[in-house]
This record gives sequence, C-alpha cells and structure tokens, in this order.
Amino acid sequence: DVKLLAGIGCSLGFLNSTNYFTEISSPLYLEGIFPYYIDYFINLAIVSSPYIIIYSFLLGLIKPQVFEEFTGYLGKRNSIMLILLSFTPFLLALNLGMNRLALIYLSVPILVLISLYLKAVEEIALQKTVDVGELKEGDILANDIVVDGRKVASKRNMEGLDRNQITEIKRLASEGKISNVRVRWGIRFAPILFLAFLLTLIFGDALEIIVASILTT
Repeated sequence: DVKLLAGIGCSLGFLNSTNYFTEISSPLYLEGIFPYYIDYFINLAIVSSPYIIIYSFLLGLIKPQVFEEFTGYLGKRNSIMLILLSFTPFLLALNLGMNRLALIYLSVPILVLISLYLKAVEEIALQKTVDVGELKEGDILANDIVVDGRKVASKRNMEGLDRNQITEIKRLASEGKISNVRVRWGIRFAPILFLAFLLTLIFGDALEIIVASILTT
C-alpha cells in the first residue's frame, strides 16, 4: 500500500507538471478550492468509508465471532451510555424544529454503532497468532511482549517491529520464554487508493461536487 501510494503521488506530481489539473476540459471535472493533492486525500476519505464498512462486514461473515464480540460491546454500560448520548444532537435539532438538520444528526448514532462494530472486527478478525519464526519487519503487535518484567516490544509502535526487536524476540523464543506472538494485520487499501486516484483525475474534488448537488436540490 505504501509503495502504491508513493507511485500515485509521483503520478499526480507528473500530471501537475504537465498542467493537467489546470487545462483539463472535461465537463465532469471540478477545479475546487484545494490543490490536487488535497483533492486526492479528500476523495480517499470519501471512498474509504463505505469500503471499510463493507470489507469489515464481510470479515464478520467469515468470522461469526465478530458479531458475538459486537453484541458483547453493545451490552456494556459505557457503550449503552455512548449510544444514548449520541441521540442528543438529533433530539435537540428536532425540538428546535430543524427537521432537516435532525435527519443529518441521526447519522451520529449510526456512526457510533459502526465504530463499535469496527472495534470488534479489529479485536477478532484483524489479529492473528504467528510463530516467532514468521515475524517480519513492520509487523504490528496486538499485545505488548513483556519478559521477566521487561517490555521487549510495544503494541503502540505503529511502525511495527524492527530487525533488532525481531532478533531479540527470536533469542527469547530459543530460551523458551516466548512461543507465539499476536500481531495485527490491516485492511487492504490498494483498491481504494487507486479508486481515489481515478476520482481525482476525472472529477477533481468529489466532495465539492456532492455538496454542490445537495445545495442545489
């Protein structure tokens, strides 16, 4: 994904050097207020949301334990309070007679439920147990590795394991102090990286087009 993103960045830069974004005459293209590279990340945010939701739902179908975990989250007191509080903007807008705004605020509870579901997906479907010998540079831990009271590697390191840490973990494994390691694996973003690239080339800033279409209806 990182290599693909780098390639897309180079492609956008090259197209900009040829004045593609200023001279394009397509009726579908909107030259917005943001530069092309900001347009790309805006488009990436637009296409990533439904992609992540659908991808996560499919993972839930593959691993039914995800729905069990999600149900467990819904039964927790903090989750119940959060869901109830998420209806506050909707109720306030409705009470003030702002019906259209109330409908928009109705999406807040939905987003809360989605976030709880994604948390369940992360805990169940986006983690796996691997043998120490299978560890690679960049692997992100699901749990801290602590041996004899010393933290060998942290799950908070988003850059993942480096070569020295892997060497240390393998040494500890050879001493029988570590057997398996729980690591995270992420959602494959390659399709949406490319789709956002196409949106940027064809439409420019898709968000401005969406907002403009809503305001004119």
